[in-house]
Amino acid sequence: MLVSKPPINSNSNAPLLSEALTTYLKLKGEGKDKIFVRAANRNIKYVIELLGNLPIDEYSSKDAAKLRDFLLDRGLLISSVKRIFSSIRSIINLSITEEGIGCINAFSKTYMPESNNVEIRKPIPINDKKLIEVTSSLFGDVSAVFK
Repeated sequence: MLVSKPPINSNSNAPLLSEALTTYLKLKGEGKDKIFVRAANRNIKYVIELLGNLPIDEYSSKDAAKLRDFLLDRGLLISSVKRIFSSIRSIINLSITEEGIGCINAFSKTYMPESNNVEIRKPIPINDKKLIEVTSSLFGDVSAVFK
C-alpha cells in the first residue's frame, strides 16, 4: 500500500519534486517524443506516491532505498529500476544545478543489487523478418499493428 508522507513545515527553499519535474520537462522535453515525457512523469509519480511531494533536498538515501525496494517488490527487473533511478537523478540534478542548491541528490548513490536472472532476448528469426518485409511490401506500413 502506498502512503504519502503528510505535508511538512519545511524551511527548505528547494523546489518540490513536482516543480523539479516541470522545470525538467520545460528545459529538456522540448522536441522529445511523448515516451520521454510519459516516462519522466511516471517515474516521478512513483516517488511522490510512495514518499510524498517533498522539496528535493529533503529526500534521504533511506527514502531512495525504500523506492528501490518498492519497485523490486512490484516485480520490476533491476535494469528497469536502474533506468527509473537514472531518470529521477537527472530530474533532481537539473534542479539542483538550475537553482544553485547545495545538496546531495539522495537518489544518486543508491545500491542496486546485481541480478543473474536477466532474460536475454532472442533475435527475431530470419523467416519472421522476411514475412514482415513481404507483408509490408504488399500492404504498406504495418507498424500500427504493433503499437
